[in-house]
Amino acid sequence: MGILSTGGPEDDEIVGPLPLAQEILGKAGAVRRVYVSALTKPEDALARRDPKSLSGPIYDRWYCSPYPQSIAFQLAEAIPHSHAEQIRQVAQNEGAVLTRIEGLIFLITLAALFASALAVSAAMATAIFERRAEVGLMKALGAGKAAVASVFFAEATLLALIGGFIGFGAGALLARQIGHSIFNSRISIPPVLLPVILAIAVIVTFAGSAAAIRKAVGLDPVFALRGEL
Repeated sequence: MGILSTGGPEDDEIVGPLPLAQEILGKAGAVRRVYVSALTKPEDALARRDPKSLSGPIYDRWYCSPYPQSIAFQLAEAIPHSHAEQIRQVAQNEGAVLTRIEGLIFLITLAALFASALAVSAAMATAIFERRAEVGLMKALGAGKAAVASVFFAEATLLALIGGFIGFGAGALLARQIGHSIFNSRISIPPVLLPVILAIAVIVTFAGSAAAIRKAVGLDPVFALRGEL
């Protein structure tokens, strides 16, 4: 006995062994075939191997991977006196669709990173143009190129971290909504990805800011204080 939590309609249903459900409903033996739909991983060399020939970590990897073969194997284990087979055409189509979705998401991610770098570059160039007098004053007082660059890089790092936190939270909420509305399942973002997201945000910010900051450290303090470039 327990509480089933899947994030789907099963949360509002009572789940039990098939013989018990048939006995309660008075329809023993009425159900002889069940179709199961699952998110699977496209087949590779490991998926096509016979599980009886595997052992140790290789067997654990095959068993825990969402291959159609391993899912059918686990269903046969969980339901006594049953036989599970995959509908190969459906499984292959689902795997192909998932592969294309992964590729599309990867391209969208690259486009988003490139657009973010361009936006950061434009914003940093505008900020430096508006603060050229401040840069000129710093250099007139003896600040070197490294000191001037460190000020802008520190500001860029702070903004990148704030943006990374906001983006991580917004992405987690969006993934949960997409998973619920499209796949009817709960998608959770592991917190271990947060440092990776923050590192990517800092790298993209630095890449977009590098050209503008390089121009700032090369400003002539005389012309900068006079408002000229």
